[in-house]
Amino acid sequence: FGPKRPRTAGPAGSRPAASAMVDAAAAQQQVLLRQILADVAHQESNAQRLRENDPKAAVALLEETRQKVGSSGIDPASRDQLLKRLDRSLADTQRFIEENRPRLELDEKNRRMREQIERERDVQRELRETIATMVEEYNRMLREERYSEAEVVAKRVQELDPDNPIARQLVINAKLFFRNRSNYALRNEREERDRKSVG
Repeated sequence: FGPKRPRTAGPAGSRPAASAMVDAAAAQQQVLLRQILADVAHQESNAQRLRENDPKAAVALLEETRQKVGSSGIDPASRDQLLKRLDRSLADTQRFIEENRPRLELDEKNRRMREQIERERDVQRELRETIATMVEEYNRMLREERYSEAEVVAKRVQELDPDNPIARQLVINAKLFFRNRSNYALRNEREERDRKSVG
């Protein structure tokens, strides 16, 4: 008998490894499918809640979910089944929009009006805060007898809010203060000249 040759693994020896890889791939597909199923159910529930007050957002959410399912990489049969399910949800939502169009359009109009009113309130609030800061600056300049600068600030306030009577009064007051100081300075100069001429 000659020396024994070492046994080499044939095709039968590679089958367990290949089978394990197939099993791992199948398990990954199952995990991915469960994730996609959970996400679809969650997004359908969100769309159902949105449909009553914001059906356009519900449609957008379902369409986005549909795109994600289409590119998810799950097996074609499961993908097609989920896409049909989402198509039904989209069709139901579109039908809801058509059946309730007058009410939805009125709700949308009212919502836009509320948003417009809120924006105007925000603008007015910011304007009041800005003017309050400028009035503080104006008063400080008056205390420091910086009347010409105070008048500039008053005019800026008036430009921001032309219909505000306080803004107009600020300009008038700054001019009066400036005029009174100028008159006082002129009177002092005149009195000083008179004293020198007498002396």
